[in-house]
Amino acid sequence: MGETPTGVHSDEEFLELLGFLTDPKLEVQRFAAEGVLAQTESQDFLEFCHRQPRKAARPLLRLAEKAEADASTSGTAANLAAGTARTAEEQKAARMAAVEAVSASAAGSAALQALVNISAVPSVRDELVELAAPRRVAEAMRGGWLEGRSGLAHWYAMLLANITTAKAGQEAICADENLLRFLVAAYVSKPRPPPRDGYDDPLMFLGKVIGNVCALEAGRKLLAVGEQGPTTVTTLVGELADRARRSDVVNCFRNLCLDVECHPAVVAANPIADFARFLYPWDKADPQHRAELPEALATALAA
Repeated sequence: MGETPTGVHSDEEFLELLGFLTDPKLEVQRFAAEGVLAQTESQDFLEFCHRQPRKAARPLLRLAEKAEADASTSGTAANLAAGTARTAEEQKAARMAAVEAVSASAAGSAALQALVNISAVPSVRDELVELAAPRRVAEAMRGGWLEGRSGLAHWYAMLLANITTAKAGQEAICADENLLRFLVAAYVSKPRPPPRDGYDDPLMFLGKVIGNVCALEAGRKLLAVGEQGPTTVTTLVGELADRARRSDVVNCFRNLCLDVECHPAVVAANPIADFARFLYPWDKADPQHRAELPEALATALAA
């Protein structure tokens, strides 16, 4: 019951494939993750994930965490070995460590992409929250970020964006204020990580995470109430200049304005002029109408 095949592949075949994600060999893990990723385009597999969310989500999440840790360890070992290798054996060890770092990164990338795809299934999304994925994913992202790695940041951001579409995911992020503030800091950081995998802005999806969190009263207060509130909100105003990020940032402000307690921080950030730059048709406006605008606003629009 509930285990019967729905199409070409049976549940047993899907379970066997998922089992390879925990194989001791890194290469097997990588190929298994790539195989699972390919299956996420199959309706049969998505229906399997709906019926068996934990069996699909848990091994992928564990592999993504392990791959991040392995990439860090192997990368560090490769860098150290490359700098000290003298003999042929030492040089071979350095090359092997570099290969392992690449394989770990590839395995983590495939696992995260698969998680992004299946987290669109509500039962999988909810299961990921039960598995503490919001905290685990954000911590893995922060760990790599602090060590100078952001190669998987876009997949982390997309996964968090999917998980936080539900209240439970939003609450999980709000439960750790330091992690939430890291996500905001990463989102507004300059310079941004370079484009990859077809994404010009790898961290763009963090704007959706912040907007989702601001749907909760607790999230709004964490970001906009207290001593750090005005500074945090002001940094978000700066992202309005980016057309691709604009809708997510506007959504953040829409949610922040739901709470009177957040209004002082929003007023202090003064986003009106920034909104006007893309809302007011300055070049097409009648000069008489331009003259009616406050001087500071008119100057900003004319700049």
